[in-house]
Amino acid sequence: MSSANKEGFNQNDKIGFKCLHYVISESCGKLEVKISKKVKESVAFMVKCIDGTAKADKKYKQPPSEIINMGANQQEHVVSIEIIDDEDYNEDLDFTIELVD
Repeated sequence: MSSANKEGFNQNDKIGFKCLHYVISESCGKLEVKISKKVKESVAFMVKCIDGTAKADKKYKQPPSEIINMGANQQEHVVSIEIIDDEDYNEDLDFTIELVD
């Protein structure tokens, strides 16, 4: 069963993250998130980032609002999220990534 987030999108239960928690350095340039498919059918979804202590366009770039299609034979997809490096010192910052219909 899907559950709606605050933007009205439903979380997609046919796919999931290969890793649930990433720790990266601000200087890494980008975060590559691996998405695994749980079913043997085609799946379409979008990736949405939700601000936490890290804010979009200040600490990371929101991925494009586009539909990603994984074919029936495709089991993994990688989404790249640009991380913005600056000279400011920060404590650990976070944001959430959701896979939605």
